[in-house]
Amino acid sequence: ITAVMLETARKGMWKATEQQLSDVASLHTELVKDFGSAASGFAGGNAKLQDYIAQKVDNASASEYKKELQKMKTAASADATNKGMVLKKDEINPQENSETNVLNGVVVGVVIIGLFVGLLLVLRRKRK
Repeated sequence: ITAVMLETARKGMWKATEQQLSDVASLHTELVKDFGSAASGFAGGNAKLQDYIAQKVDNASASEYKKELQKMKTAASADATNKGMVLKKDEINPQENSETNVLNGVVVGVVIIGLFVGLLLVLRRKRK
């Protein structure tokens, strides 16, 4: 959310004071420092926003912020070289599926028997 707020201000759609921008940028850099930055996040690939945020905080915070972003980029490129992972299919209740299949089999059987009886009745009437 902080990245979205700062991007809105950077593009001129939010007329925030310098103090507000500084506070939001400080909060954003602290969050990135504490929790890291995701490559898929709003600011992950937005170099202009990253530079804007770094300008709004003190030099020490800006340096730490850029380090975290670099770690994120390094990890993202390392992940891109991996083949990835296949997730295991998770079934919630396999018992439910077998009960449904049995019920469907019974219904199909009843329908087939009903059609067979109906066909016999029609053939019987035609013979008379």
